[in-house]
Amino acid sequence: MSKNNSCGVTEAQVPQQRAQWEISATTTLPDGRTIDWIPICSQGEIAELPAEPPPNMQARSVHEQKADMPAVPELEMEGIEKGPPGTVPVLRGKIEPNKMFAPSQSKPGPPLNDSMPVSPIPGTSGIPRVAGSHQIVKNFGAGADFSTFAPEMDQSDDYSLIEIIVENDLGAFDPSRPREDSRQAVEVGWVVYPSLLGTSAQLFTFFTTCGYKNDLADYNDKQGWNSDVTGWIQTDDLIFPGTVFENSVVGGDQYKITARWRLDNGNWWLWVRDRWIGYYPAKLFRRGRPHCTLSDHADGIYVYGQVWDSKWTTANPAGTKTDMGSGRFPTEGFKYSSYIKKIKFQPHQGDQYLQDFDSTVALTSDRTKYDAEFHFKSGSSEWGSYMWVGGPGRL
Repeated sequence: MSKNNSCGVTEAQVPQQRAQWEISATTTLPDGRTIDWIPICSQGEIAELPAEPPPNMQARSVHEQKADMPAVPELEMEGIEKGPPGTVPVLRGKIEPNKMFAPSQSKPGPPLNDSMPVSPIPGTSGIPRVAGSHQIVKNFGAGADFSTFAPEMDQSDDYSLIEIIVENDLGAFDPSRPREDSRQAVEVGWVVYPSLLGTSAQLFTFFTTCGYKNDLADYNDKQGWNSDVTGWIQTDDLIFPGTVFENSVVGGDQYKITARWRLDNGNWWLWVRDRWIGYYPAKLFRRGRPHCTLSDHADGIYVYGQVWDSKWTTANPAGTKTDMGSGRFPTEGFKYSSYIKKIKFQPHQGDQYLQDFDSTVALTSDRTKYDAEFHFKSGSSEWGSYMWVGGPGRL
């Protein structure tokens, strides 16, 4: 770890959107990524944490002998030094504006639900491949447990992720542009994205206030990953967007992360493992019509695995061999296939009751490559509503 004697930083040291932050220390992680430690107050006024954790979200000890165990975050691992008291970690990003998420209809490929917030990369060939489900329901938060794996990647421009998305379909609606993508969303899960995020499977967040676009002049406070643009407020000193966790082993030890969004006083707070780690402020979403936007409520939930197949072209429709999840199909079950379990949402504002996700909608772009198997409202206290998801891509 290196420490700075002064609070000021230059634009040469950090991306432009961070120039206003005070950096107290830096940590170089074992995989070469860099964390800046900033005083929590340097992000501006910080909202109060929600009064209570989500029901049944307390993490088990990693020493308990259970079928799966909470994954340990990298800042709890031996030999990694943390920043000074009162500071929080922020991962230095390297995602360029033209590498942002974009609307699904911007690329050709297999038919998908037009409303799906899938994530192609502008300026490249390729298509998104998805396996999962969607429930249209008014809610004030949602989350799940995700098994953690390290999928094998075929191409450095591919990515593989498992996630849950909470969205307001018309949050950014503008009557003067009625056909424009108007979704607002907050997303969380884990991702491997070699060309932009490295080869480690890591926690990610993403948000959009104005649809999924690839042509914005300025992405700050509008759309972006992690802390690569302004928007995300970090409050925890251990877990941050970009955190690497222990990975499950196919046929061996199984690890999971718990992640859950909650709308609290207009802010979208994120609970990971056993703590609130940060939030997206309500002001990002209001847009002059607060009762219709994500600052007031969500109206849909997506839960799925996704692979960006950068190898796909019309001349090469076979596509990538990049794994989704563990790289195993859902039929192989526990210890082999990836799962998303205890998928729940909060149906009422201020009420901590959580309801099981339930849907008959299957979102699969090519079941010969990636698939999902649903067990919603299973009746199991350990699994709840769950799904197996994954596959090896082109065989």
